[in-house]
Amino acid sequence: MKHSQHPRKGVVLIAALATLSIVVTFTTISIQAAIRGRLEVRKQLWMTQTLWLCEAGMQRAFETWSQESTSQEIDWNPTIPELSDWVVHVHSNRRDDGKWTEILSTATMTHRTHSHLQFQRSLRRNFVLTN
Repeated sequence: MKHSQHPRKGVVLIAALATLSIVVTFTTISIQAAIRGRLEVRKQLWMTQTLWLCEAGMQRAFETWSQESTSQEIDWNPTIPELSDWVVHVHSNRRDDGKWTEILSTATMTHRTHSHLQFQRSLRRNFVLTN
């Protein structure tokens, strides 16, 4: 009788190890998917932030140019407490045709410690000149 119990213990051990390896594999895949999802959400957050910075830079440039029209380019390096880990630069330039003004605003966000993390976005708008 002792001989018949040993093969059963071996089968149970192999089944337990196989089940454990399957559970570990699925857990690893789930964790990797969650990390990729989190990184994608953060990337979308920073891309949206650069779009807002472009918009703010364009509005700032438009206000400046409505008061004085001599400069063609404006650089802005806002300090944003919520973005303390990032260097933010917004560059706006304009081109006048006499009938319309084109404004191009480009925002760049570069991480202070991980310079390979950089997001850049541009926004171009045309405005009809009226007197």
